[in-house]
Amino acid sequence: MKVGIPSILAFCLSSAAAVACSPAPNERAYSEKNGICGVTHFANEYGSEGLSDAIDLGKGFVSQLFYDGTACGYAHSQIVSDCSKAQAVVFGPSSYAGAMTEEEEAILASEPFAVLSASVESSAASAQHLTLVEIKELAKQARMINADIVSISGTVIGISNTTREPEHAYDFSCGCKHYYPNTAGANS
Repeated sequence: MKVGIPSILAFCLSSAAAVACSPAPNERAYSEKNGICGVTHFANEYGSEGLSDAIDLGKGFVSQLFYDGTACGYAHSQIVSDCSKAQAVVFGPSSYAGAMTEEEEAILASEPFAVLSASVESSAASAQHLTLVEIKELAKQARMINADIVSISGTVIGISNTTREPEHAYDFSCGCKHYYPNTAGANS
């Protein structure tokens, strides 16, 4: 079963809205693994960051969302890995308020991050899959903070949705190892 990025975004929106912008403090800092290559790191007080489950986009491409924030506001960047080339493009972020009206959600769907994310997913379903370079260029044109291509071979990568230093490093090759084990991206 394939779950699309819009489904993940909808889940995150409904999850955040459910707590009505009153985040409870974390009792302690800890991390937990979720699904296929997903991980969440809970901070000492409020908030969390992590990667969503890896999604197979087909044709050797895998996608995940990096997220950070609290129930009252959070941001996403998307990671699209080309397993055959052992590279990934990172683009974003898009920020969300925890509780949004239907009008705000509709506006959100037309913002550059949501449009590019939907384009990546729809191109994956067609014969004209966007390349990492094309995705990066579209992200740069939209003036996204994250708009880079990185090697996923033999390294963990720090990511941030702001200009601050990353708090954790992630293995972007995990999805390749799961979905495309005989590719360069899986042999890192």
